[in-house]
Amino acid sequence: MKSLPSFLLGGDTLPSTQIIRDNNLAPYAYVTTPKQHQHKDLFRPAYLRSLQRHYALKKDMKKILDAWILQGIEVMLLKGFYFSEFIYPAPGMRFHADVDVAIHPKDEQKAYDIAREQGWDIVKELNRSSGGACHEAFVIFSEKGSTYMEVHRFLFHSRVQSLPHKKQRKVSKEIWKKAGSRAWEDITVKIPEPVDTAIILALQRFWGEPFLIKPHDPLDLRFLIREKGVTKEALLERASKLRCKGTVNAFLERCNPWDDHLQLSSPSIVQQIKWSLQILPERGLVLYETKFLRLLRAPAALMDVLHVLPTVIKVRLTQRRHTDPSKLAAELTPDPKQKNSSGQEYPEHRLVRGIRWALRFLRLSSPGPCLLRSLSLYRLLRKQGKPATFVCGLRKVEGKVSGHAWVELNGKVLPALNEPHNRRHFNVSLEYPQTVQ
Repeated sequence: MKSLPSFLLGGDTLPSTQIIRDNNLAPYAYVTTPKQHQHKDLFRPAYLRSLQRHYALKKDMKKILDAWILQGIEVMLLKGFYFSEFIYPAPGMRFHADVDVAIHPKDEQKAYDIAREQGWDIVKELNRSSGGACHEAFVIFSEKGSTYMEVHRFLFHSRVQSLPHKKQRKVSKEIWKKAGSRAWEDITVKIPEPVDTAIILALQRFWGEPFLIKPHDPLDLRFLIREKGVTKEALLERASKLRCKGTVNAFLERCNPWDDHLQLSSPSIVQQIKWSLQILPERGLVLYETKFLRLLRAPAALMDVLHVLPTVIKVRLTQRRHTDPSKLAAELTPDPKQKNSSGQEYPEHRLVRGIRWALRFLRLSSPGPCLLRSLSLYRLLRKQGKPATFVCGLRKVEGKVSGHAWVELNGKVLPALNEPHNRRHFNVSLEYPQTVQ
Protein backbone atom coordinates (compact mmCIF):
# COMPACT_ATOMS: atom_id res chain seq x y z
CA MET A 1 0.00 0.00 0.00
CA LYS A 2 3.02 2.28 0.48
CA SER A 3 3.46 2.66 -3.28
CA LEU A 4 -0.11 3.98 -3.76
CA PRO A 5 0.50 7.51 -2.35
CA SER A 6 3.68 7.78 -4.43
CA PHE A 7 1.80 6.68 -7.56
CA LEU A 8 -1.02 9.18 -6.91
CA LEU A 9 1.53 11.96 -6.51
CA GLY A 10 3.02 11.20 -9.93
CA GLY A 11 5.56 8.48 -9.15
CA ASP A 12 6.54 5.84 -11.71
CA THR A 13 6.13 2.83 -9.42
CA LEU A 14 2.86 1.12 -10.18
CA PRO A 15 1.04 -0.49 -7.22
CA SER A 16 -0.30 -4.00 -7.59
CA THR A 17 -3.10 -4.48 -10.11
CA GLN A 18 -5.41 -5.43 -7.24
CA ILE A 19 -4.78 -2.11 -5.45
CA ILE A 20 -5.36 -0.26 -8.72
CA ARG A 21 -8.70 -2.01 -9.26
CA ASP A 22 -9.82 -1.74 -5.63
CA ASN A 23 -9.41 2.04 -5.79
CA ASN A 24 -11.07 2.49 -9.23
CA LEU A 25 -7.81 3.72 -10.70
CA ALA A 26 -7.60 1.35 -13.69
CA PRO A 27 -8.82 3.97 -16.26
CA TYR A 28 -6.23 6.46 -14.98
CA ALA A 29 -3.50 3.80 -14.94
CA TYR A 30 -4.29 2.77 -18.52
CA VAL A 31 -3.91 6.31 -19.88
CA THR A 32 -0.78 7.19 -17.89
CA THR A 33 1.13 3.89 -18.04
CA PRO A 34 3.76 3.69 -20.83
CA LYS A 35 2.88 1.49 -23.84
CA GLN A 36 5.63 -0.97 -23.08
CA HIS A 37 4.51 -1.60 -19.50
CA GLN A 38 3.65 -5.25 -18.93
CA HIS A 39 0.37 -4.51 -17.12
CA LYS A 40 -1.02 -1.77 -19.38
CA ASP A 41 -3.35 -4.07 -21.34
CA LEU A 42 -4.86 -5.35 -18.08
CA PHE A 43 -6.37 -1.90 -17.52
CA ARG A 44 -7.76 -1.42 -21.02
CA PRO A 45 -11.19 -3.06 -20.42
CA ALA A 46 -11.80 -0.86 -17.35
CA TYR A 47 -10.85 2.25 -19.31
CA LEU A 48 -13.18 1.36 -22.19
CA ARG A 49 -16.05 0.73 -19.75
CA SER A 50 -15.36 4.06 -18.06
CA LEU A 51 -15.26 5.85 -21.41
CA GLN A 52 -18.50 4.22 -22.54
CA ARG A 53 -20.19 5.14 -19.27
CA HIS A 54 -18.96 8.74 -19.49
CA TYR A 55 -20.56 9.21 -22.91
CA ALA A 56 -23.77 7.52 -21.77
CA LEU A 57 -23.95 9.96 -18.88
CA LYS A 58 -23.41 12.89 -21.23
CA LYS A 59 -26.29 11.74 -23.43
CA ASP A 60 -28.70 11.49 -20.48
CA MET A 61 -27.49 14.75 -18.93
CA LYS A 62 -27.91 16.68 -22.16
CA LYS A 63 -31.65 15.97 -22.21
CA ILE A 64 -32.43 17.14 -18.69
CA LEU A 65 -30.01 20.08 -18.76
CA ASP A 66 -31.54 21.21 -22.06
CA ALA A 67 -34.99 21.27 -20.44
CA TRP A 68 -33.77 23.09 -17.33
CA ILE A 69 -31.76 25.73 -19.15
CA LEU A 70 -34.63 26.35 -21.58
CA GLN A 71 -36.68 27.36 -18.50
CA GLY A 72 -34.00 29.76 -17.28
CA ILE A 73 -32.42 27.45 -14.68
CA GLU A 74 -28.66 27.85 -14.26
CA VAL A 75 -26.80 24.57 -13.73
CA MET A 76 -23.29 24.18 -12.35
CA LEU A 77 -21.38 20.95 -13.02
CA LEU A 78 -19.44 19.51 -10.09
CA LYS A 79 -17.22 16.70 -8.81
CA GLY A 80 -16.31 13.60 -10.83
CA PHE A 81 -18.10 14.27 -14.11
CA TYR A 82 -16.88 17.86 -14.14
CA PHE A 83 -13.28 16.73 -13.60
CA SER A 84 -13.54 14.02 -16.26
CA GLU A 85 -15.07 16.35 -18.84
CA PHE A 86 -13.21 19.61 -18.23
CA ILE A 87 -10.01 19.00 -16.23
CA TYR A 88 -8.51 15.60 -17.07
CA PRO A 89 -6.77 15.36 -20.46
CA ALA A 90 -8.79 12.33 -21.61
CA PRO A 91 -12.51 11.57 -21.05
CA GLY A 92 -13.11 8.37 -19.16
CA MET A 93 -9.73 8.68 -17.47
CA ARG A 94 -11.33 9.78 -14.21
CA PHE A 95 -13.72 7.23 -12.67
CA HIS A 96 -17.07 8.60 -11.45
CA ALA A 97 -20.16 6.65 -10.49
CA ASP A 98 -22.78 9.39 -10.70
CA VAL A 99 -23.33 13.02 -11.64
CA ASP A 100 -23.44 16.01 -9.29
CA VAL A 101 -24.93 19.34 -10.31
CA ALA A 102 -25.89 22.49 -8.41
CA ILE A 103 -28.82 24.81 -9.01
CA HIS A 104 -30.01 27.92 -7.21
CA PRO A 105 -32.45 27.19 -4.33
CA LYS A 106 -35.09 29.37 -5.99
CA ASP A 107 -35.14 27.01 -9.00
CA GLU A 108 -35.36 23.66 -7.23
CA GLN A 109 -39.16 23.21 -7.44
CA LYS A 110 -39.15 24.04 -11.15
CA ALA A 111 -36.20 21.72 -11.79
CA TYR A 112 -37.87 18.93 -9.83
CA ASP A 113 -41.15 19.25 -11.76
CA ILE A 114 -39.32 19.23 -15.10
CA ALA A 115 -37.36 16.10 -14.13
CA ARG A 116 -40.62 14.28 -13.35
CA GLU A 117 -42.15 15.44 -16.64
CA GLN A 118 -39.05 14.21 -18.50
CA GLY A 119 -39.56 10.72 -17.04
CA TRP A 120 -36.69 10.65 -14.57
CA ASP A 121 -37.26 8.41 -11.57
CA ILE A 122 -37.10 10.02 -8.14
CA VAL A 123 -34.58 8.41 -5.79
CA LYS A 124 -34.99 11.11 -3.12
CA GLU A 125 -37.97 13.43 -3.14
CA LEU A 126 -37.59 17.20 -3.08
CA ASN A 127 -36.25 17.91 0.41
CA ARG A 128 -38.69 20.29 2.08
CA SER A 129 -38.75 18.84 5.59
CA SER A 130 -35.50 20.52 6.64
CA GLY A 131 -36.72 23.96 5.69
CA GLY A 132 -34.17 24.17 2.90
CA ALA A 133 -31.21 23.66 5.25
CA CYS A 134 -30.09 20.38 3.63
CA HIS A 135 -27.46 20.74 0.92
CA GLU A 136 -29.19 18.18 -1.29
CA ALA A 137 -32.38 19.24 -3.06
CA PHE A 138 -33.33 15.92 -4.67
CA VAL A 139 -31.84 12.86 -6.40
CA ILE A 140 -32.98 11.36 -9.71
CA PHE A 141 -31.94 8.68 -12.16
CA SER A 142 -32.73 8.32 -15.83
CA GLU A 143 -35.55 6.27 -17.27
CA LYS A 144 -33.18 3.46 -18.25
CA GLY A 145 -31.50 3.58 -14.85
CA SER A 146 -28.07 4.42 -16.26
CA THR A 147 -27.54 7.94 -14.88
CA TYR A 148 -27.79 8.75 -11.19
CA MET A 149 -27.87 12.51 -10.58
CA GLU A 150 -27.61 14.35 -7.27
CA VAL A 151 -29.02 17.88 -7.47
CA HIS A 152 -27.62 20.24 -4.85
CA ARG A 153 -28.95 23.53 -3.55
CA PHE A 154 -25.69 24.22 -1.69
CA LEU A 155 -22.17 23.04 -2.52
CA PHE A 156 -21.31 21.77 0.95
CA HIS A 157 -22.87 19.21 3.25
CA SER A 158 -25.46 20.27 5.78
CA ARG A 159 -28.05 17.87 7.11
CA VAL A 160 -29.55 19.15 10.36
CA GLN A 161 -31.82 22.20 10.30
CA SER A 162 -31.18 23.10 13.94
CA LEU A 163 -27.42 23.45 13.39
CA PRO A 164 -25.97 26.64 11.85
CA HIS A 165 -25.11 26.46 8.16
CA LYS A 166 -24.62 30.11 7.27
CA LYS A 167 -20.99 29.60 6.27
CA GLN A 168 -21.81 26.80 3.82
CA ARG A 169 -24.46 28.95 2.18
CA LYS A 170 -22.24 32.02 2.05
CA VAL A 171 -19.30 30.20 0.48
CA SER A 172 -21.67 28.55 -2.02
CA LYS A 173 -22.99 31.96 -3.06
CA GLU A 174 -19.48 33.38 -3.47
CA ILE A 175 -18.41 30.48 -5.66
CA TRP A 176 -21.58 30.89 -7.76
CA LYS A 177 -20.72 34.59 -8.27
CA LYS A 178 -17.32 33.79 -9.75
CA ALA A 179 -18.43 30.74 -11.74
CA GLY A 180 -17.90 31.07 -15.47
CA SER A 181 -20.23 30.21 -18.34
CA ARG A 182 -19.07 27.46 -20.68
CA ALA A 183 -20.49 26.30 -24.00
CA TRP A 184 -20.98 22.54 -23.74
CA GLU A 185 -22.90 20.20 -26.02
CA ASP A 186 -24.80 23.12 -27.64
CA ILE A 187 -25.91 24.48 -24.25
CA THR A 188 -24.34 26.83 -21.72
CA VAL A 189 -23.46 25.53 -18.28
CA LYS A 190 -21.78 27.08 -15.27
CA ILE A 191 -18.45 25.76 -14.07
CA PRO A 192 -16.53 26.91 -10.98
CA GLU A 193 -13.26 28.78 -11.27
CA PRO A 194 -10.26 26.39 -11.09
CA VAL A 195 -9.14 27.67 -7.70
CA ASP A 196 -12.71 27.43 -6.42
CA THR A 197 -12.80 23.83 -7.66
CA ALA A 198 -9.88 23.13 -5.32
CA ILE A 199 -11.73 24.96 -2.52
CA ILE A 200 -14.82 22.82 -3.11
CA LEU A 201 -12.75 19.64 -2.92
CA ALA A 202 -11.06 20.64 0.34
CA LEU A 203 -14.27 21.79 2.04
CA GLN A 204 -16.27 18.77 0.93
CA ARG A 205 -13.73 16.47 2.54
CA PHE A 206 -13.43 18.40 5.81
CA TRP A 207 -16.95 19.80 6.08
CA GLY A 208 -18.94 16.88 4.67
CA GLU A 209 -16.89 13.68 4.90
CA PRO A 210 -14.80 14.44 7.95
CA PHE A 211 -11.11 14.22 7.21
CA LEU A 212 -11.21 11.25 4.80
CA ILE A 213 -9.12 11.55 1.64
CA LYS A 214 -10.12 9.60 -1.46
CA PRO A 215 -7.56 8.27 -3.96
CA HIS A 216 -8.80 10.58 -6.72
CA ASP A 217 -8.35 13.72 -4.60
CA PRO A 218 -4.60 14.14 -5.22
CA LEU A 219 -5.12 13.33 -8.89
CA ASP A 220 -7.85 15.97 -9.17
CA LEU A 221 -5.56 18.56 -7.62
CA ARG A 222 -2.59 17.53 -9.75
CA PHE A 223 -4.58 18.09 -12.94
CA LEU A 224 -5.88 21.42 -11.65
CA ILE A 225 -2.24 22.36 -11.14
CA ARG A 226 -1.05 21.01 -14.50
CA GLU A 227 -3.99 21.98 -16.73
CA LYS A 228 -5.25 25.15 -15.00
CA GLY A 229 -2.17 26.45 -13.19
CA VAL A 230 -3.71 26.48 -9.71
CA THR A 231 -1.04 27.36 -7.12
CA LYS A 232 -1.05 26.71 -3.40
CA GLU A 233 -0.65 30.44 -2.79
CA ALA A 234 -3.75 31.21 -4.88
CA LEU A 235 -5.68 28.51 -3.03
CA LEU A 236 -4.80 29.89 0.39
CA GLU A 237 -5.50 33.47 -0.72
CA ARG A 238 -8.96 32.51 -1.96
CA ALA A 239 -9.59 30.51 1.22
CA SER A 240 -8.67 33.55 3.29
CA LYS A 241 -11.18 35.72 1.40
CA LEU A 242 -13.87 33.08 1.92
CA ARG A 243 -12.90 32.78 5.61
CA CYS A 244 -12.19 29.08 5.41
CA LYS A 245 -8.39 29.11 5.49
CA GLY A 246 -8.24 27.01 8.65
CA THR A 247 -10.14 24.22 6.92
CA VAL A 248 -7.98 24.36 3.79
CA ASN A 249 -4.80 24.28 5.87
CA ALA A 250 -6.11 21.23 7.71
CA PHE A 251 -6.90 19.57 4.37
CA LEU A 252 -3.38 20.28 3.13
CA GLU A 253 -2.00 18.40 6.12
CA ARG A 254 -3.55 15.29 4.56
CA CYS A 255 -3.46 16.01 0.82
CA ASN A 256 -0.88 18.42 -0.57
CA PRO A 257 0.43 17.55 -4.06
CA TRP A 258 2.29 20.87 -4.21
CA ASP A 259 4.62 19.55 -1.49
CA ASP A 260 4.36 15.86 -2.46
CA HIS A 261 2.50 14.95 0.73
CA LEU A 262 -0.42 12.53 0.93
CA GLN A 263 -1.98 10.69 3.87
CA LEU A 264 -4.64 8.14 2.86
CA SER A 265 -4.93 6.24 6.14
CA SER A 266 -7.82 6.90 8.51
CA PRO A 267 -6.95 9.74 10.92
CA SER A 268 -6.49 8.99 14.59
CA ILE A 269 -8.92 10.27 17.21
CA VAL A 270 -6.32 12.83 18.29
CA GLN A 271 -6.04 14.14 14.72
CA GLN A 272 -9.82 14.28 14.37
CA ILE A 273 -10.19 16.29 17.57
CA LYS A 274 -7.38 18.62 16.52
CA TRP A 275 -8.93 19.34 13.13
CA SER A 276 -12.41 19.64 14.61
CA LEU A 277 -11.16 22.44 16.86
CA GLN A 278 -9.21 24.00 14.00
CA ILE A 279 -12.26 24.29 11.75
CA LEU A 280 -14.76 24.99 14.54
CA PRO A 281 -14.99 28.77 13.88
CA GLU A 282 -15.59 28.09 10.17
CA ARG A 283 -17.81 25.03 10.08
CA GLY A 284 -19.04 24.06 13.54
CA LEU A 285 -18.87 20.61 15.12
CA VAL A 286 -18.66 18.60 11.93
CA LEU A 287 -17.86 15.37 13.77
CA TYR A 288 -21.15 15.43 15.64
CA GLU A 289 -23.59 16.54 12.96
CA THR A 290 -24.26 13.03 11.65
CA LYS A 291 -24.60 11.65 15.19
CA PHE A 292 -27.06 14.42 16.03
CA LEU A 293 -29.04 13.63 12.87
CA ARG A 294 -29.25 9.96 13.81
CA LEU A 295 -30.49 10.94 17.25
CA LEU A 296 -33.26 13.05 15.73
CA ARG A 297 -34.27 10.20 13.44
CA ALA A 298 -34.15 7.52 16.14
CA PRO A 299 -37.90 7.53 17.03
CA ALA A 300 -38.98 7.20 13.39
CA ALA A 301 -36.31 4.53 12.75
CA LEU A 302 -37.58 2.54 15.74
CA MET A 303 -41.12 2.67 14.33
CA ASP A 304 -39.76 1.39 11.01
CA VAL A 305 -38.03 -1.53 12.71
CA LEU A 306 -41.19 -2.47 14.63
CA HIS A 307 -43.20 -2.31 11.40
CA VAL A 308 -40.93 -4.67 9.43
CA LEU A 309 -39.72 -6.96 12.24
CA PRO A 310 -42.51 -9.61 12.00
CA THR A 311 -41.85 -9.95 8.27
CA VAL A 312 -38.07 -10.20 8.71
CA ILE A 313 -38.54 -12.97 11.30
CA LYS A 314 -40.99 -14.84 9.05
CA VAL A 315 -38.58 -14.66 6.12
CA ARG A 316 -35.72 -15.89 8.30
CA LEU A 317 -37.76 -18.87 9.51
CA THR A 318 -38.79 -19.66 5.94
CA GLN A 319 -35.12 -19.65 4.90
CA ARG A 320 -34.52 -22.54 7.27
CA ARG A 321 -36.92 -24.69 5.25
CA HIS A 322 -35.77 -23.70 1.76
CA THR A 323 -32.49 -22.77 0.12
CA ASP A 324 -33.88 -22.32 -3.40
CA PRO A 325 -34.58 -18.55 -3.89
CA SER A 326 -37.48 -19.24 -6.26
CA LYS A 327 -39.21 -21.48 -3.71
CA LEU A 328 -38.59 -18.90 -1.00
CA ALA A 329 -40.11 -16.12 -3.11
CA ALA A 330 -43.10 -18.31 -3.99
CA GLU A 331 -43.85 -19.16 -0.38
CA LEU A 332 -43.37 -15.56 0.77
CA THR A 333 -45.65 -14.07 -1.88
CA PRO A 334 -48.82 -13.03 -0.02
CA ASP A 335 -52.28 -13.88 -1.28
CA PRO A 336 -53.34 -10.92 -3.48
CA LYS A 337 -56.83 -11.21 -2.03
CA GLN A 338 -55.51 -10.29 1.42
CA LYS A 339 -55.37 -6.52 1.58
CA ASN A 340 -53.07 -4.48 3.77
CA SER A 341 -54.76 -4.49 7.18
CA SER A 342 -53.57 -0.99 8.06
CA GLY A 343 -55.11 0.49 4.93
CA GLN A 344 -52.08 2.79 4.62
CA GLU A 345 -49.09 2.66 2.32
CA TYR A 346 -45.79 2.62 4.21
CA PRO A 347 -43.09 4.69 2.42
CA GLU A 348 -40.60 2.58 0.49
CA HIS A 349 -37.51 4.33 1.87
CA ARG A 350 -38.71 3.68 5.42
CA LEU A 351 -39.27 0.00 4.65
CA VAL A 352 -35.68 -0.24 3.41
CA ARG A 353 -34.36 1.62 6.45
CA GLY A 354 -36.39 -0.51 8.85
CA ILE A 355 -35.18 -3.78 7.31
CA ARG A 356 -31.54 -2.70 7.39
CA TRP A 357 -31.74 -1.72 11.06
CA ALA A 358 -33.67 -4.89 11.92
CA LEU A 359 -30.91 -7.01 10.36
CA ARG A 360 -28.34 -5.15 12.44
CA PHE A 361 -30.27 -5.57 15.68
CA LEU A 362 -30.85 -9.27 15.04
CA ARG A 363 -27.29 -9.75 13.75
CA LEU A 364 -28.54 -11.57 10.69
CA SER A 365 -25.90 -11.60 8.00
CA SER A 366 -26.03 -15.18 6.67
CA PRO A 367 -26.87 -16.65 4.23
CA GLY A 368 -26.40 -13.29 2.50
CA PRO A 369 -27.93 -10.14 4.01
CA CYS A 370 -29.10 -8.98 0.57
CA LEU A 371 -31.22 -12.12 0.18
CA LEU A 372 -32.99 -11.68 3.52
CA ARG A 373 -33.38 -7.95 2.95
CA SER A 374 -34.78 -8.38 -0.56
CA LEU A 375 -37.21 -11.15 0.34
CA SER A 376 -38.50 -9.11 3.29
CA LEU A 377 -38.89 -6.02 1.14
CA TYR A 378 -40.56 -8.03 -1.64
CA ARG A 379 -43.14 -9.45 0.77
CA LEU A 380 -43.88 -6.09 2.40
CA LEU A 381 -44.39 -4.36 -0.95
CA ARG A 382 -46.59 -7.19 -2.20
CA LYS A 383 -48.70 -6.93 0.95
CA GLN A 384 -49.27 -3.28 0.05
CA GLY A 385 -50.54 -4.38 -3.35
CA LYS A 386 -47.48 -3.20 -5.30
CA PRO A 387 -46.27 -5.34 -8.24
CA ALA A 388 -42.80 -5.92 -6.80
CA THR A 389 -40.40 -8.39 -8.42
CA PHE A 390 -37.74 -10.35 -6.54
CA VAL A 391 -34.51 -10.51 -8.60
CA CYS A 392 -31.24 -12.40 -8.23
CA GLY A 393 -28.09 -11.87 -10.29
CA LEU A 394 -24.57 -13.28 -10.66
CA ARG A 395 -21.25 -11.86 -11.80
CA LYS A 396 -17.66 -13.04 -12.06
CA VAL A 397 -14.85 -10.85 -10.73
CA GLU A 398 -11.23 -11.94 -10.60
CA GLY A 399 -12.33 -15.50 -11.29
CA LYS A 400 -14.76 -15.56 -8.36
CA VAL A 401 -18.52 -15.78 -8.79
CA SER A 402 -20.63 -13.59 -6.51
CA GLY A 403 -24.37 -13.11 -6.26
CA HIS A 404 -26.73 -10.33 -5.28
CA ALA A 405 -30.47 -10.00 -4.69
CA TRP A 406 -32.68 -6.94 -4.98
CA VAL A 407 -36.27 -5.83 -5.61
CA GLU A 408 -37.67 -4.13 -8.69
CA LEU A 409 -40.87 -2.20 -9.19
CA ASN A 410 -42.32 -1.62 -12.65
CA GLY A 411 -39.20 -3.04 -14.27
CA LYS A 412 -36.68 -0.88 -12.38
CA VAL A 413 -34.62 -1.34 -9.26
CA LEU A 414 -36.53 0.12 -6.31
CA PRO A 415 -35.14 3.69 -6.03
CA ALA A 416 -34.95 3.51 -2.21
CA LEU A 417 -32.25 0.82 -2.52
CA ASN A 418 -29.90 3.29 -4.22
CA GLU A 419 -28.69 0.51 -6.55
CA PRO A 420 -29.89 1.69 -9.98
CA HIS A 421 -27.15 -0.13 -11.90
CA ASN A 422 -27.70 -3.68 -10.66
CA ARG A 423 -28.70 -5.00 -14.07
CA ARG A 424 -25.51 -3.56 -15.55
CA HIS A 425 -23.30 -5.20 -12.94
CA PHE A 426 -25.06 -8.57 -12.61
CA ASN A 427 -26.42 -11.16 -15.04
CA VAL A 428 -29.98 -11.82 -13.91
CA SER A 429 -30.46 -15.48 -12.90
CA LEU A 430 -33.95 -15.26 -11.37
CA GLU A 431 -37.00 -13.03 -11.56
CA TYR A 432 -40.04 -13.86 -9.44
CA PRO A 433 -42.72 -13.70 -10.59
CA GLN A 434 -41.72 -13.93 -14.25
CA THR A 435 -44.77 -11.92 -15.26
CA VAL A 436 -45.54 -9.09 -12.85
CA GLN A 437 -49.08 -9.47 -11.58
